[in-house]
Amino acid sequence: MGEIFDNILYKININYIKKEPYTGSYNKKRYRVWKEEDNIRVCLYPDKFCFDKTSEDDKIYKDFPFDKDGLDAAMEYIEDSIVSIN
Repeated sequence: MGEIFDNILYKININYIKKEPYTGSYNKKRYRVWKEEDNIRVCLYPDKFCFDKTSEDDKIYKDFPFDKDGLDAAMEYIEDSIVSIN
């Protein structure tokens, strides 16, 4: 993977997001990952407020298939998007 998910403690577990959203932050950017219907949904947003208080205009959403390959693609998307911003 890359800078964010290199440490096993920070890797997203597909069983976890079946029940609860997974959130994190890196370099003044936040991300939220959760299951929505049959997809993994990722949201990237600024590190100014929590997800619920952040304006929809400041959020970027992307969906992935709900399987291991989709989760790998979601983590790669987060890595590429957040690391390339800074």
